[in-house]
Amino acid sequence: MARAAFGDFDHIEPAAVLGSIAVDPDYTHHLVGTALLPQLPANHSALQIQVVRSQSDVQHFDVLKFLQDNGFSISRRLAFVREVN
Repeated sequence: MARAAFGDFDHIEPAAVLGSIAVDPDYTHHLVGTALLPQLPANHSALQIQVVRSQSDVQHFDVLKFLQDNGFSISRRLAFVREVN
C-alpha cells in the first residue's frame, strides 16, 4: 500500500509513501516483496514522484533489512512522538 505525498511539515517534495507491504508468511524469503517494489515507480511516474519513503520500528530488523536490500537508506529526518494523556 503506497500513496503519493506532496509535502509535509513545510517540506515540499513529490514523494510516494510506502505504508505497508504484506506477504503471506508461507512465502517469506521468496522475494515476493522485492518483486512488488518495481511497480511503484511505474504507478507513480505520471505524478513525477522523485522519492519513495517508508519507516519502520528500529526493532523490526527484518523490515529494516528488506528496505535496505531494496535500495532504501536511512534518511536525515528524525521523527518525534509525544504521547497525549
